[in-house]
Amino acid sequence: MKFFKYFTYKELKDICLKLDKKHCNYRHPQEDFIEILGQETVDKLLDARCIKDSPQIILNGIPWDRDYKEPCYEFCPKFKRVFNYLATPFWLWFRIYVLHTYWFKVKWQSFRIWCGHHYEWQYYSDIY
Repeated sequence: MKFFKYFTYKELKDICLKLDKKHCNYRHPQEDFIEILGQETVDKLLDARCIKDSPQIILNGIPWDRDYKEPCYEFCPKFKRVFNYLATPFWLWFRIYVLHTYWFKVKWQSFRIWCGHHYEWQYYSDIY
């Protein structure tokens, strides 16, 4: 991975924890990244392709009202995985990203629906 060409494991973990502590997740203004990490670290993250420039969100040709008005950075897919691993408690990460417990729950419920069981939430989502 290119991450370790620029950062040690400890530095990468420190970066992820700083971003998580300031709730700077996935997509935020460039000023927030620079304020939290410093310009040198942000430049290294850009060189390592951990973050990238993020264009303004446009829906149906109209800029989204709730979007940031200033230029933003967003996490790249590989860095999202690393960030989730380093910023999430291990057992929660293991349950969500390794065991995929939600997948078993969905399959179990769909099997029970197929067998004739009826859940209360089916009235709201029109699934029969």
